[in-house]
Amino acid sequence: MPNITDTIRKIRSFAHLSKGWRFGEGDSISEEKIRSAVRLVEDAESVGILRANAFAGGEGELLISFYIGDDSIEITLEADGSVTFAEDCGNEQIDFIENLRLGEAYDKIWEFSERIVATSELYTRKTTTLKLAHLRASVSSRPLMAGLASFRRNVRRQPVKQSANTLENFIKIKPASQKSTGASQPKTFRARAA
Repeated sequence: MPNITDTIRKIRSFAHLSKGWRFGEGDSISEEKIRSAVRLVEDAESVGILRANAFAGGEGELLISFYIGDDSIEITLEADGSVTFAEDCGNEQIDFIENLRLGEAYDKIWEFSERIVATSELYTRKTTTLKLAHLRASVSSRPLMAGLASFRRNVRRQPVKQSANTLENFIKIKPASQKSTGASQPKTFRARAA
């Protein structure tokens, strides 16, 4: 199964398909449709979907498939500008919607990711630690996060001081259980080197 980078490269290669590319039949795919498909794939990656594939249709449409485990969604950018959505769970199609707007396709990608990725054991994050070294935080160097305009204003420019937050009567031992960078102000203790 192609990764996101390979899928984006494949989508961009569709720009070279001219009229008649499919055994004398087949319409070319518009640049606008190619840009929209690339943005959909990039959006999927930003919400944790790491496998995708794309296919050029004979009538100028472009189909993109996204996969998590045995589940998948397909988004078809139709020749007439509409969007068709399908979702499969294993070998069973559980949803099929025609005539969506492009914005609704982004919503469907997010919903798929939230439903599958958020409940997957593969994506469960560790939420507590007893080691001081695990409390270190710094600005992410991943280009994925830097590319998301909605997150830029929230990214810290300097590393965060080491600290641990606890609920006052919750932990009676070393206060090194949970790091917080949110707006709430739980009781904060400065972490001490062990």
